[in-house]
Amino acid sequence: MANIVLCRIDSRLIHGQVVTKWVGQSQANRIAVVSDELDADPFMKNIYLMAAPPNIKVDCYSNQSFAASWKENQLGDGSVLVLFPLSRRFRRPYSSDLMFPPFRLVA
Repeated sequence: MANIVLCRIDSRLIHGQVVTKWVGQSQANRIAVVSDELDADPFMKNIYLMAAPPNIKVDCYSNQSFAASWKENQLGDGSVLVLFPLSRRFRRPYSSDLMFPPFRLVA
């Protein structure tokens, strides 16, 4: 089971502040981006994947695949920073009967 160390709502997703401050402060070794739009756009997905430091694994999920991955194996291993582009996107997987452990939410 992955340890969700931080959930952040930020339309910019992976950017300088996330990479320099939030990844280090939360001690995350993985980033999970939850966005239907980004998951459906391979070009933009690659741009965001390249924005992360080389030692940070990044996974991009649709809302549905994020919920499925959580139910299957709680996102696997590691310390995960979860990024949502908008608060209404956050409510969808969080309210779909998923039982997340307690975590910090930063908007």
